[in-house]
Amino acid sequence: MQALCTLCGSEMNIPYWMLGASCQCSRCNRVMVPSPKQHVPIPPTGYEITFSSFVHLLTHSHSRQQALQIAGAWASELEQLTSVGGPLAPASATEKALLAIHRDIQSKPGVQGNLYQFAMSLWR
Repeated sequence: MQALCTLCGSEMNIPYWMLGASCQCSRCNRVMVPSPKQHVPIPPTGYEITFSSFVHLLTHSHSRQQALQIAGAWASELEQLTSVGGPLAPASATEKALLAIHRDIQSKPGVQGNLYQFAMSLWR
């Protein structure tokens, strides 16, 4: 999807599920969290959730335990990464590790769908 660097305004293409994650702008070379250029289209599978929504599920007490249960094989690592609390520092080792797990989950349709359905049950 089309996104904009929040520091210099240059356009970039990012996958939908990366919304909310920091990345380096290829034009200004600074790390920032890009913003959608326009209305966010419905994702290709319909079950993607953004990185910021993923982190929200893992860091809020009302959703944490069930999100960890859905994550299955990643639960132990996710529990350690998100136990500190507070906002993630952009481009931190924790954010990078969470983003890698989030990317893995996006490639597993069953887990991805279950996580999406859980998120929608909370937010609809």
